Amino acid sequence: MCSEPSMILVPYCPFCGATNAIGSKKYPDRCEDCGKRYHRYTSYKSQQKRSYNAKREQAIQDLVDFYYAKKRQGYKVPKDIP
Repeated sequence: MCSEPSMILVPYCPFCGATNAIGSKKYPDRCEDCGKRYHRYTSYKSQQKRSYNAKREQAIQDLVDFYYAKKRQGYKVPKDIP
């Protein structure tokens, strides 16, 4: 008995402004791209706490800069971004 995976449709993503986008499975309040980006951000931060890596620190900073740009445009950003 095989069933099709149900896709979540997000009418509006408050993190990027996409409308009628496929929702993230793990984070249903945002679109799939924003869910992947947020997951990458949180996993990088978690890994960075355990073992410091300069390349990872730069990747985190790039994501934070991206979130600052989105915040200036009026979109929602993660709570730990000031």
